[in-house]
Amino acid sequence: MTEIEWSDGQTTRYDHRMLRGLCPCAKCQGHDRGIRWLESAESASKLALELSEIEQVGNYAVGLTWGDGHSGGIYSFDYLRELAPLH
Repeated sequence: MTEIEWSDGQTTRYDHRMLRGLCPCAKCQGHDRGIRWLESAESASKLALELSEIEQVGNYAVGLTWGDGHSGGIYSFDYLRELAPLH
C-alpha cells in the first residue's frame, strides 16, 4: 500500500495491484484514449507490485518505478484522486 495525504486533509491508501493494473503509461495503455485494466496485474509477481521509487514530476504528478524495472507511468494527482474511490 502507498498512502497519500492530500492538502485538503483527506488521506487515500492505494493498493499496488490497482496502481499497476491501471498504469497510465503508453506501453501499458497504448496510444488510444481512456484507461483500461491490465489483466497482467492479476498474476503479477510480488516484485512487479513493489514500488522501488516514487519521484515527483513537476507540481502535477508522480512517476512510479516498480521493482521489476517498469517505470513509464506518470500518475497525475488528478488521476490519483479519480482512483481514490477504487482503493
